[in-house]
Amino acid sequence: MSLPPGQARILLASLLLAVNQPVSPDLLVDRLWPERPPARPYGTLHTYVSRLRRVLGADRIETEPAGYLLRAHERNIDLHQFRTLRNQAAAAGVPAEELRLLRAALALWRGRPFGDLTSTWLDRDVVPQLTEEWFGATERRIDLELAAGPPGGLIAELSELTRQYPTREALWFRLIDALRRCGRRAEALDRYHEVRTILRDELGIDPSPELDQLYRSMLGGEIRRRADPIRQLPHDIRTFVGRDAELNALDRLDHEQASATRIVTIDGAPGTGKTTLAVHWAHRKAADFDDAQLYLNLRGYGPGDPIGPADAAAMLLRALGVAGETIPDKVEERSALLRSTFAGRRVLLLLDNARDADQIRPLLPGSGSLVIVTSRNQLRSLAIRDGARRLTLRSMEPGQAVELLAATIGRDRVAAEPEASQDLVGLCDRLPLALAIVAERAQRAATLAEVVAALGDAQARLAHFDGGDPQSDLSAALSWSYRALPPVAAAMFRLLGLHPSSDISLPAAAALAGLPLPRARASLDQLVAVHLVDQPQADRYEMHDLIRLYATGLVAEGSAFERQAAYDRLAEASR
Repeated sequence: MSLPPGQARILLASLLLAVNQPVSPDLLVDRLWPERPPARPYGTLHTYVSRLRRVLGADRIETEPAGYLLRAHERNIDLHQFRTLRNQAAAAGVPAEELRLLRAALALWRGRPFGDLTSTWLDRDVVPQLTEEWFGATERRIDLELAAGPPGGLIAELSELTRQYPTREALWFRLIDALRRCGRRAEALDRYHEVRTILRDELGIDPSPELDQLYRSMLGGEIRRRADPIRQLPHDIRTFVGRDAELNALDRLDHEQASATRIVTIDGAPGTGKTTLAVHWAHRKAADFDDAQLYLNLRGYGPGDPIGPADAAAMLLRALGVAGETIPDKVEERSALLRSTFAGRRVLLLLDNARDADQIRPLLPGSGSLVIVTSRNQLRSLAIRDGARRLTLRSMEPGQAVELLAATIGRDRVAAEPEASQDLVGLCDRLPLALAIVAERAQRAATLAEVVAALGDAQARLAHFDGGDPQSDLSAALSWSYRALPPVAAAMFRLLGLHPSSDISLPAAAALAGLPLPRARASLDQLVAVHLVDQPQADRYEMHDLIRLYATGLVAEGSAFERQAAYDRLAEASR
């Protein structure tokens, strides 16, 4: 006579788990009907007990004061035999004998415990514990087999186990280790990235320190300190002059920060010499960072697309010696590996020409390093969220600008034409890039006065600031900032070129652009953020002469209708 599926089988499971021990009726009722017991639960329980006695034999189930008791020898019950063999294995003391006993114990398993029963009690209280016992025995058996011989035969089994139990990190550890020991490092690294993604997506956690350490060990020497020092800083400029106040300010900003990674940003308009200053200051700080001095041009503003954070992280990892095949695909994983690679090192990282904070954030070391960032963008969120300290670089002081000109073309020429020298730096807006371009032109001119005369024509002035390539062309540099603007801010910038002076009020700018005051203020703030416009005081804005000339050229190339409409709005607002 067979026992039909249902509560009778759950009753049998409860008695088998406590074989030779009484189980109280109260406990049995709670296990059989945890949510909705029948009207007469104890009478129904007695009916099921009677049914079991007819199937198993009346003498198998006894009624005692403490409850019902099932008599049987433990060796005839797979679970108890499994536990006996497992305990004998733990006490064996000899690996070969322990392995033999564990294999015998695990051979008693046939899939999920009580897999044909539907029971809240079993699913909640019994199956998880039994499964954990199976995991413990299985993982110990695998460890013994890994220690006993080549691990290749276990890879297929471990691959299947990780597929069945994807959040069981211990199984992934053994699979990755087996692949590593077989020389299949690329596959091992792939499996690490796979389990890392699973743990994050399903459990919201990172891999354990043990698994992370295994990953680091697979990278071998690539994430350890390289024997040869990493020195990537560009060469310092021989003719660097001035900027003493800015260099002192950078030192103060650095010293203000705590012992964690310090982040200093240098922002400013195109041509102010941000990169030159950053490189010069980085060389002054380099002696404190023997482990690594890294440089990366993020191409935030330029003729091509900016370097994305994932590609930037990969470039830095390769610079640190990490092999390309070990670099993961996702930006989050590359960022984590980069922090691991930086760990324990004192690193100076110069990130040049950044577009925004999102481009930088995944590249930041964990602690103990100095990060210098240059950008035309003020990178406000990097200051807010990451504690960066900002230095805004403006045009040079008149005396420093003349000194820079003298350092390039010779002090004798500057001394011979002092007035022309002053006029020249003024026409260059005291911008280092413009001065460098004009200084090269001056070396081919008979006098400085001749160069001043050429620059006197405002309509053609920008054409003289072309050094022969995109990196030495002021108009090109300004165009990269302009093209990165949102459409409304770009229109505001163009139309500011129609204003008769470089100084403009918020209402006048709003009238030119045909925008309500709040939207005009937001657009102007976007221009201020990328240094195409200055804001000397609330609701007042200024443009450098050369930047204004560029804006004037843009609006002149546009439609006559756009220009006339802007003039009409400005005239109406002035009444």
